[in-house]
Amino acid sequence: MKPSARTMGRAGLFAIGGGVFMLVWASYDTFMFTNTEGCTVLSKQPSLDGPDFMTGWKIASESLRSVAEDARAQLEQGAQPGAANLVDRKQHSWMFSFITVSLPLASPTLEILVPPNRPISEGKGVVGLRVLNSSARKCLVYGLGIAGWSHFEQAMAESGCETHAFDCTIKPDSKGVRNKAFIFHEWCIGPESAKINEGNVFLKGGGLVFKTMAHTMRDLGHVHLDVLKFDIEGFEWDLFETLILPGLLLPDQLVFELHTEGAGAKWVSPEQVKGKGFEQVNGLFLRLFDLGYRVVWKATTQARFSNYINEFTLVRIHG
Repeated sequence: MKPSARTMGRAGLFAIGGGVFMLVWASYDTFMFTNTEGCTVLSKQPSLDGPDFMTGWKIASESLRSVAEDARAQLEQGAQPGAANLVDRKQHSWMFSFITVSLPLASPTLEILVPPNRPISEGKGVVGLRVLNSSARKCLVYGLGIAGWSHFEQAMAESGCETHAFDCTIKPDSKGVRNKAFIFHEWCIGPESAKINEGNVFLKGGGLVFKTMAHTMRDLGHVHLDVLKFDIEGFEWDLFETLILPGLLLPDQLVFELHTEGAGAKWVSPEQVKGKGFEQVNGLFLRLFDLGYRVVWKATTQARFSNYINEFTLVRIHG
């Protein structure tokens, strides 16, 4: 029996989980694989054990393995003490220059969700949007940090995923969350003793409520996340150190904006990013790589702070 498009789409995600490559059932009679060139059509109505298919499988597998190995080697170099001295700081987005895409994917496997009338650099990547709901279990998405931008959360909710958005700096009647398809919670994710620095544009009269991720997931009855998106102005470092890097929470996909030392204090609490420089950034991505995460999307944000803030999407390919 020929598998359905939705079934084969899900199998494509499991192919990543097996450490091979992203296989996509593009239509009822076309296979595609993703390599360093993007999506390449293998054949029409192929035989899964035929020589052409197996040759394509081997090429794709070896190509992607090589890309990943090169990416890890560069991260390892960048994480060494003093590595920042080797980088030209006049280079655009130099803080993130050693981080490369380690799993090259293309549309429709990778989709970039861009807010209306905004550049693609402000978009957020997600893998397998069309097949996330193809299993019996409904996909679960958390979006941490909304402010006035909820395009990602809305798109994920409209795709059929159960989507929860969290932000303690806005009210339920704010334009970004009012009458949306996702569920809004008026608290921030972070240490319950967390504070936002004076002068920060997100500090509006104090009284902000923080809850830990563990507390939040327990209250909502969740144990696993398909997609975790966070744009939390420096508090992401605590999230990495306390939950993700220790392996306590390993979502299938991480969609985030990373802030480093030097990001504007008007938006980012300096205490949260103190000491977070070039070596620390590469060390973070090296540890994420060894947890099975691969970078599929990287984009430079706001020109003024492009050296200190970047967007990333990572997908976990193995345990």
